[in-house]
Amino acid sequence: MDKIEINNILSAGSIIRTKHPNTEWISNVVYRIYDNYIQIELTQDYINNLMLVGDKISLKFFGPETEFLLDGTIENIDIDKSRLITINVNKVNMFQNIRSYRRYDTYIISRITVNRKDQLFCIVTTVSSSGISVLSKLDFPLSSDAFVEVFVDSDNILRFEGEIVRKSVTENGYEFGIKFSNLDEENSSIVNNIISELKDKDNTLIKKYLSSVNS
Repeated sequence: MDKIEINNILSAGSIIRTKHPNTEWISNVVYRIYDNYIQIELTQDYINNLMLVGDKISLKFFGPETEFLLDGTIENIDIDKSRLITINVNKVNMFQNIRSYRRYDTYIISRITVNRKDQLFCIVTTVSSSGISVLSKLDFPLSSDAFVEVFVDSDNILRFEGEIVRKSVTENGYEFGIKFSNLDEENSSIVNNIISELKDKDNTLIKKYLSSVNS
């Protein structure tokens, strides 16, 4: 892939999600693109999870109609002033983005009751205005009714009824997409607050990037 192709789908200052073999998805911002390379910030999350030169890394981001998943290799880690990770992009996968609302990555503990009998601890992995994704060790059939409790913090528990509309197998278990069926005003407000906080985190990354390029 050449420079023009990468620049056609991504630009400096864009939010991107990254996944190292030792981490879940981590939000970052693109600092520079050249040839087959993308540079992102070296943060403590990567250091804590033992990222090294030569490791594989996945990146994802969304366009208006397309979801992009990039496979790359850590080419260089600059520990001087810039503190940037250089990623050599080896492959770009493109998928049609059929979702009506943007999804935000997060990790929140939750409890799901399926078909009014099977109650299970799960982890919420994404949230949007139309539903959530959860990771489970147990398999449930599509179209199952679900009652979900998401323990946002000590003062806020999101509770709603939903339907399992998507299922995929991952290395950690089963990931289910659950669409909101009955979401009252109180719980709708909690969803909006979760999304707002995740947007604020993205904006903080962008402000840090802009500060660095303008300094």
